[in-house]
Amino acid sequence: MYKLIAIDLDGTLLDKNKTISNENSKAIKEACEKGIDVVICSGRIYKGAMIFARMLGLKSEVISCNGAIIRDSTTGHTIFSKNIDVQDSLKILDFLSNANVYYHAYVLDTMFAKERGYGTVFYENINMTMPDEHKIEIRSLDGLEELIVNEKKGVTKFVVASNNLEYLAEVRHKINCMADVSSMSSNYDNFEVVKKGVSKGDALRILCDIKDIKPGEVMAIGDNENDLSMFEFAGTSVAMGNASDYIKSCADFVTLSNDECGVAHAIYKFVFKR
Repeated sequence: MYKLIAIDLDGTLLDKNKTISNENSKAIKEACEKGIDVVICSGRIYKGAMIFARMLGLKSEVISCNGAIIRDSTTGHTIFSKNIDVQDSLKILDFLSNANVYYHAYVLDTMFAKERGYGTVFYENINMTMPDEHKIEIRSLDGLEELIVNEKKGVTKFVVASNNLEYLAEVRHKINCMADVSSMSSNYDNFEVVKKGVSKGDALRILCDIKDIKPGEVMAIGDNENDLSMFEFAGTSVAMGNASDYIKSCADFVTLSNDECGVAHAIYKFVFKR
């Protein structure tokens, strides 16, 4: 019945320690042996998502940056990419530089950050364990405007975070009104900005069109707002037990939490009927 399983990373495949359990790994391996494509579909940049695809031995594509990029995990070939327009990137950059929030930006696999915090420390720690070709380049935000202007290359994704949730919502609304972009949240204290029309669900549709896979042959597993577009596309949508009540209400099935191997539980239930 299923030809492709799309799986989110944080809060879904990864447990609270950002690791993949043996049970999840085993279930994914069994699904692959059955001929099913297992596709990591994450808000992370390609290198940050590809690390886990390689840990699992996956040969399929990786959807990253909330659908802004689709790349082959074995060759690195870019199948699809869509950045925010140059002028919109500059507008958002100028606005955020004057807003009292933490933010960083990605242009493909390069991270631009004003200060250490949020995602920067996480990727610095990952870089310490990675060979050079898999390390994520972290640069100062001071060089981003110059890159956008000189190379005419827009930002792939902005990430904005704050513990002041009311102010965060205000900033999100203003950005949505000022540029041709979409925003979605991957956690309660952040939102991410991509080119309008970009989403995990749209990237999944593009990939399935290429592979001649119908929505009814797809299962999507996720836990947050940025996974809802996958739920809308896939024939079977699975919310994690740790997801909010609203996300659960949008899914066909609610599995166990990410700390209880919920991904494996869903795969065994729907693919293997156990």
